[in-house]
Formats: sequence, structure tokens, C-alpha cells
Amino acid sequence: MSSYATSDDPAVRLAELDVAVTDAWMDYRLALRDLEGRAYDQAETEAWDHLQTELEQLEAERRSLVG
Repeated sequence: MSSYATSDDPAVRLAELDVAVTDAWMDYRLALRDLEGRAYDQAETEAWDHLQTELEQLEAERRSLVG
């Protein structure tokens, strides 16, 4: 998960989480860019697992903010 300076304001933090989700998807796409065949298949599995972990953490934080 990327490091971000976080806000104490829940509304601001929710907006930061939206950016973090977009960044996580961008990292996923970049990890696979220019890969083909077996190299893509191997990298995609790892990248997908990492993305899912990151998205789950961000969603957990979002739920804690909105109740």
C-alpha cells in the first residue's frame, strides 16, 4: 500500500482514499504494461493479489470512517 499523509478530517480522508484506489489500479496496470505471454501471466497473478489486498485495506478504512 502506498504511503500518504492523511487528514484528520473524515471528508478529506475519504477523498484521499478515492485517490489511493485510483493509484492502486494504476500501479496494477503499470506492473503489467509491456508484458506478454508467460511473463504477463506470472506477473498478473502477483499484481492482482497485491491490488486486492490494497483495495481491501482501503475499503476497511473507508468503512471505519463512514460507520
